[in-house]
Amino acid sequence: MLLYSKVAVATNLYVVNNVTGSLSEYSIDRNTGLLTAIGSATGMVAAVGVQVDPLGRFVYVAATTPPRIHRFAPDASGVLSLLGTTTPNSTFPEALAFDPTGAYLYGVIAGNNTVEGFSVSAAGDLTSVGTAAAAAGGISLRVHPSGRFMYTTNGGASTISSYSLNAFSGAPTNTSNPAAGGSTPQGMALDPSGNFLYVANSAGTPNIAIFSINQSTGVPSLVTTINSTSVWGVIVDPTGQYVYTTNQGASNAVFAYRRDSATGLLTQIGSAPAGTTPYYLAIDPQSQFLYASNNNAASQFVSEYRIVGGIPVSIGTIPAGSGGYFLDLMTKYSY
Repeated sequence: MLLYSKVAVATNLYVVNNVTGSLSEYSIDRNTGLLTAIGSATGMVAAVGVQVDPLGRFVYVAATTPPRIHRFAPDASGVLSLLGTTTPNSTFPEALAFDPTGAYLYGVIAGNNTVEGFSVSAAGDLTSVGTAAAAAGGISLRVHPSGRFMYTTNGGASTISSYSLNAFSGAPTNTSNPAAGGSTPQGMALDPSGNFLYVANSAGTPNIAIFSINQSTGVPSLVTTINSTSVWGVIVDPTGQYVYTTNQGASNAVFAYRRDSATGLLTQIGSAPAGTTPYYLAIDPQSQFLYASNNNAASQFVSEYRIVGGIPVSIGTIPAGSGGYFLDLMTKYSY
């Protein structure tokens, strides 16, 4: 008897363009990793966050003017059609994140320093399940691989907030006093096991703060920091072996680190050039290709990389709208 394993494959990439208020839509060549533009969703003033449903049914975009979460459905090729909008209970939604099951979507709301949870219906509609407090300037949002905890970076307060997520309702609840590891945190990422949290602190002495996660309470504890240059975005590859960051200023590059799975510590192993003001990152589920948005009018494109021995190697760029911000991948499964 033959046994077949399910393989996750990234089929599309979606990139928010904050200045043009649009979402760039791309298909991905699974052999080369190169992107092909297939469309653009427009009319989302000051769009910031984007999140693809882990089940591949829907795509959501957070825009701040007016405060809305825009709901889209992809066709077979990944081109999006608008389903409608949801108004959050607060102002200025920023980042979005799904729980692993796709049952709940969460948003960090910068306007009044809260996070809000939404249940997701079979039709993609959102219904609020509750809010919890965040510190000033919420930016990034991540849900723990277990689905039990959640974290936000608070750029205005230079802290990390942590939450527990109700197993029955999905409602977020604050779990502890905010943690800190540097100044003006931006991007953050969890390793696949959920044992460590990595936070990019962009101001003061820029660094990558490494936190260990208590698996019972979800509370992060600072392990150490690694100085970096104008670091902004951070992502852990799906194997857990490598960490990648975007670095602005004089670097304008993507840095690569080897990760010790036992201690969470990082060792830099290489870098690759990026466009002016690289922001956030997305990596395909097979750890073959990496993508970076660029938030600068002089370089309105997405940077594309093939990963070779853990190191990103540039394979080109593709035009995008102005003000590249968050980005996310559509993943499908084959046998």
